[in-house]
Amino acid sequence: MVGTCGYTRSIFREGETLVSEARRTEPTGIPSRIALDTSCVINLLSPEEEPDPDLLKIVRLGTEGRARLMVTPVVEDEIPDSSESDASTQKESSRRFIRKHLEIFAEDEISAQRKSERDELGKQFHQLLWPNSQQGSRTWRHGRRDCLHLASLKLCGGGVFVTLDSNLQRKAQKHVEALGCSVVLPTELMQALPKPKPIDVARLDAVVRRAKQDDADAVAELMDPIRSSYPNFDDWRSKALSRKEAYVGIFDGRIAGISVWSPKDERVVKLSTFYVGDDYQRKGLGPHLLFHQLRLWIAQRFEKVFVTVSSERLPALEFFLRYGFRVEGASTRRYKAGATEFILSKHLFYQQIDDDGLDPFLERISDEVFALPDDDIVQRPAHWFMPPCQRRLRAIRDRAGRVHFVGIFEDDRQVGHMPLSELEEVTYPARLAVDGREAFMIPIKPGWADALMEVPRLQGSLFPNTDKLRLRTDNAYYCNPRIGPKRLKDSPVLFYVSEDDKLVAGFARILNCRIAPPEDLFVEFGDIGVYSLDNIRGHVPTTVGGQYAGCAMALKFAWWVPFERPVDLNRLRSEFGLEHPQSVMSLPYDTYVKILKAGGINW
Repeated sequence: MVGTCGYTRSIFREGETLVSEARRTEPTGIPSRIALDTSCVINLLSPEEEPDPDLLKIVRLGTEGRARLMVTPVVEDEIPDSSESDASTQKESSRRFIRKHLEIFAEDEISAQRKSERDELGKQFHQLLWPNSQQGSRTWRHGRRDCLHLASLKLCGGGVFVTLDSNLQRKAQKHVEALGCSVVLPTELMQALPKPKPIDVARLDAVVRRAKQDDADAVAELMDPIRSSYPNFDDWRSKALSRKEAYVGIFDGRIAGISVWSPKDERVVKLSTFYVGDDYQRKGLGPHLLFHQLRLWIAQRFEKVFVTVSSERLPALEFFLRYGFRVEGASTRRYKAGATEFILSKHLFYQQIDDDGLDPFLERISDEVFALPDDDIVQRPAHWFMPPCQRRLRAIRDRAGRVHFVGIFEDDRQVGHMPLSELEEVTYPARLAVDGREAFMIPIKPGWADALMEVPRLQGSLFPNTDKLRLRTDNAYYCNPRIGPKRLKDSPVLFYVSEDDKLVAGFARILNCRIAPPEDLFVEFGDIGVYSLDNIRGHVPTTVGGQYAGCAMALKFAWWVPFERPVDLNRLRSEFGLEHPQSVMSLPYDTYVKILKAGGINW
């Protein structure tokens, strides 16, 4: 894999340890400390070795923060430099690479005062495991280093020692109590861990529905950590649950989030409460709940939504920014001294903008969203605690006249820029159908589709009474790398469910795209419940050489909207001149918009 896709064993970001202190956890059944033998380190980092699939699964325990993965200082001594071997130049380069990147693993340090204690304990372990080895022999040296690993692990608190050396594992299995740790092969550790629940595509992982009065106790339990933010919580809860604009997010059968909003008039909505419990964050529920509300606002043709967020909850501020909200103002000391209340707004525009309409559209946004009245009372900086910047948006065109981003100007001076994808996010559901924009269609098998999203196989939709979560923000979809990340990222995408269904089920937006060796993708993105490492490897092109040799592609999505009327293959052929897509397929933007309308998307 050396040199392919610009990666060389790029499983981890250089200079970062596998698990930070803040993310260490000790869930039941999973060892809190897992030490890797040198054989495992070499297997993960050496371009010459095929990574062990179970070892990669163990690495994911570390990247997810479910266990602490570490190495002992003995690893550096056990990887020889070029002077210790007559290996080829390629192997020398591989060793240098491994030694350079050892820092990505957390390391348990042995204090100088305890090194002699570790060495003595290592001798005892060596005598226990290899009593008949000849001193100075290769077997003796190798066994001695293994025993120093085990001695270091015991002195640092014990744990599980993972090795690819079956001989060491077999010997150590007989002396677990004396060694103070278990020595296991990667396969043994994975078999001993609690098995994840299989995905049942009929089960609703997450549902959004209207709140009911009998949700009161569950809502009180959910919001207990922020109860103090409501002067009369019980009264607020009773009124909120009686309103038709109150929605709850349910995850695995329990109320895990709540959203309450109210129209201020026929144009503007105030999102007064939006909360997801700590135990349910980073599971995809928050984005799903917010996007469900966004679709409701769009269905009712509201033009603006605003919400306030305290400076004491900055992660919530970042969350709303990802969905097209922008800070519109700030109020200090609104609720208490030292805190600032930020006012965020999301502006909704219901139009499709082509090249001829782009400049007028930007003028409209500049006047309606960014501008203030041209009056001395408003414009004078002395009248403001925090004077605003007067900004305008202008299209920036290349030599061919195409627009790829818009400039942000203050007094005819450009102070920044905004890609078209960001402008489309800020003005969603507006569509920027300018020259050169692409959309894509991706084929997906029914089994994968049902695990990822709600496939609308019947006429009509359950929306807005309930809304299923299938496409989750912590999952990725894998495919054959035939189009580069630069073209795919931030683009709109249609999902074509293949085989028996043969229909376009809905559309979404590509958030991220990465092309890399399957092992790297598996560690970084994981699986989707139906994919294994071998499945990902199945998306590696079989042809030798080429830009993406040895690599597969991982795509992450958001903003999934199912079609009200799925568009079947017959309509794709007869109305749009398209055939069954075999892989990621590019579409003209105007064709993409026509397919949306055929699917019942009229906004």
